Amino acid sequence: MSASAKQINAGVARPVVAELPAAPQAPALELVFLGRLWQDGSVQVLARQQAQILVLQAGTSLPNGYVVKAVGTREVKLNYAPLNHEASWQLPAPPAFETR
Repeated sequence: MSASAKQINAGVARPVVAELPAAPQAPALELVFLGRLWQDGSVQVLARQQAQILVLQAGTSLPNGYVVKAVGTREVKLNYAPLNHEASWQLPAPPAFETR
């Protein structure tokens, strides 16, 4: 490149590119499993979120905005409505009882 071409390129202003803000994300579930309850033919899950004890069943609203969609013996399915974010929380296996 010639010296005159370098001088021309040096005087050209480069466009300023703004970074896009980070996409919003659903909050972390931050649930601690405490146990299961079988009542009226359905399972409910006991969980702790920070200092609050929760009984999770379909329709339960969590303090962080999630709503429980379904509760099974191994999984709780949730939805964070503001972002239409689906989440699942895997539960430990139920205890195996020994029969004699």
